[in-house]
Amino acid sequence: MSERAVTVMREVPPFAMSDRAFTVMRYVTPLFTVSGSRIDAALLSTLLTNTPVGFAFFDADLRYQRVNVALAEINGVPVEEHLGRTVPEVLPHQSSEVMASLRRVLETQEPLVNIEVSGETPALPGTRRHWLVSYYPVCDQDGATALGVGAVVTEITERKRAAEETQRLLMELREETRTIETVNRIGQMLSAQLDVQKLVQAATDAATALTGAQFGAFFYNVTGETGEAYTLYSLSGVSQDAFAQFPMPRNTDVFGPTFRGEGVIRLDDVTQDARYGLNLPYQGMPDGHLPVRSYLAVPVNSRSGEVLGGLFFGHEKAGVFTERAERNVRALAAQAGIALDNARLFGQAQREIEERRRAEEALRESQRQTRTFLRDILYSVSEARLRLCDTPADLPRPLTPQGEPIPLSAKNLRDLRQRTVDVAIANDLPADRWQDLVTAVGEASMNAVVHGGGGGEGRIYAGESGTVQVFIQDQGKGIAMDRLHRATLERGYTTAGTMGHGFWMMLKTCDRIYLLTGAHGTTIVLEQDRTPPEPAWLQAR
Repeated sequence: MSERAVTVMREVPPFAMSDRAFTVMRYVTPLFTVSGSRIDAALLSTLLTNTPVGFAFFDADLRYQRVNVALAEINGVPVEEHLGRTVPEVLPHQSSEVMASLRRVLETQEPLVNIEVSGETPALPGTRRHWLVSYYPVCDQDGATALGVGAVVTEITERKRAAEETQRLLMELREETRTIETVNRIGQMLSAQLDVQKLVQAATDAATALTGAQFGAFFYNVTGETGEAYTLYSLSGVSQDAFAQFPMPRNTDVFGPTFRGEGVIRLDDVTQDARYGLNLPYQGMPDGHLPVRSYLAVPVNSRSGEVLGGLFFGHEKAGVFTERAERNVRALAAQAGIALDNARLFGQAQREIEERRRAEEALRESQRQTRTFLRDILYSVSEARLRLCDTPADLPRPLTPQGEPIPLSAKNLRDLRQRTVDVAIANDLPADRWQDLVTAVGEASMNAVVHGGGGGEGRIYAGESGTVQVFIQDQGKGIAMDRLHRATLERGYTTAGTMGHGFWMMLKTCDRIYLLTGAHGTTIVLEQDRTPPEPAWLQAR
């Protein structure tokens, strides 16, 4: 066999020659050369007889000279009826194609490998079969003269049918995969949609497209803010005007099973169904209704099984909706049910959030009014000494700093009091005045250490007029508003989270007290002037 023949045989088309056929060609080809060897002839006879691959040798006139049993069985013609005859005489259904290949190999002395041939043979009349045929030239010992053509035939009918079936199944699988991907994509889109009206419209449009329906509708139940229940619908494929003149579907024999969640109804021709036309007043479709033959209806349920509504599809032709369409809508209806559940829960949560917001806003307003009232009362009762602050901006502006801040702890309280004394004396506060201030600082700092949760600090400031400021800040829980009046005015009152009875003492000894208290801690500013200020009632005049 020529190098080119071997090269061609190594190319692998969709149905390449089997290893067995290739082996036969490899060993049989040299035996067809004219050698006169009895051993070669015996080996050739054995191969032709025993190989399961069809084998034939055509002379220079392209008449059968040798045919093995396998090829005779493939053709359905006995071996002896092949000999001396041409292909058209043995296999008239395949003559033109086979003869053209034989002539080409004889003329060019070049092989043709893995040529697919299809047709009928007497073995199975009326059945189209498929073979792979390889043709190669058979020459004399010198290779100069073509003595004829050899052919190797492998039947691939079953393989081809299996491949075609595999291809068909693969195409169906791809289509099913695309459909599943589409349903999942639509499901993700629906799950992200929290507007019920937009959600059901998207579901209706998608399901109508998936089923190939002329029109689709989604009837769904809605509960209003006051608890009333009613039904709305969305349409796809037709305008709202097409249904505007017709009433909502009722629990008739056709519609009822869907609204009750009893299962899917798929009819090739709804007009031929036993349930059709049994209910008054229309006994079928109303006059002017779009024509419907093919009918598909799928209930839409919540996670808990509650029927939220139903998807309905129609087409004027019969037998439109397939099992696959039903399966797709089932999947989509499940996605729509979950999305509707989510949208309803979201709507309910939004209403609850809005109600809570209103309640909290009302509570804040009430607290604001109460705090304003309490601030005015404390200011008045303390004769302008106690000033309740709402924000840090309400605290007095710090004067000139007098040293670094002092961390508040039991061992540092003495240092804070001593620095207060030093600053007060340096600013010419009389003894009784600075002694009162130190008493107030001691009460405030002690309460900050005991009730303030640690981490606070004291800072001292002074002004040119002789006023001394002491800022005492802690990181405790603050004083609850409902206890402020008692914590600041009631002598001997004390509880965890408040400044205790020290306020009563501070009000007796300090000119002004600023109080800012809340969940993040308490800040007290004590101010003492060089001389006592005028009473508030006198300042008012």
